[in-house]
Amino acid sequence: MTPSLEDKRRLEEVLATSATKREAAERLGVTPSYARDRAEKAGLLETWRGLPSGLAFAGPSCGGLPTATKRQAEADALIAEALQDAPLDPLASQASSIVGLLLAAYAITGSIAFPRGWVRGVMLAFEREGLRVPSAHSVRWYRSKLNADPLFFASIPNVDLQLLEDLVSR
Repeated sequence: MTPSLEDKRRLEEVLATSATKREAAERLGVTPSYARDRAEKAGLLETWRGLPSGLAFAGPSCGGLPTATKRQAEADALIAEALQDAPLDPLASQASSIVGLLLAAYAITGSIAFPRGWVRGVMLAFEREGLRVPSAHSVRWYRSKLNADPLFFASIPNVDLQLLEDLVSR
């Protein structure tokens, strides 16, 4: 069904005065995909395509960045802060470096449940330092073992025993 002349004029006006597809859709009171369909039926698809998306398809509560990107940024910030407290030592064992980094992150957050994306952050930290990158599986194993039996790592050099005891007592 083709839109009426009045609908087409209103759509032209909204598209001409909107800065983004998202804004146009909001002004029309429809979803961005429905606004696109209306523009196509009215012969205004090229005008629609000329507008920047403005995160048109990210949903109503995108709040700037997508949630996954925000979580990854939180995890990266946590690992960066943990690296300041427990820098990676190229001469230390990989186990010592991973456990030290995880304990530093625990000291910052007070929890062993790190934000989503923390494994990637740890792996990238090792890569940036030019060290052998641990697998995601092994990094998760260290966290799991720290959670289940913190004193398992008491004999590893350069590990903060006070933080291990704190993990035991929680």
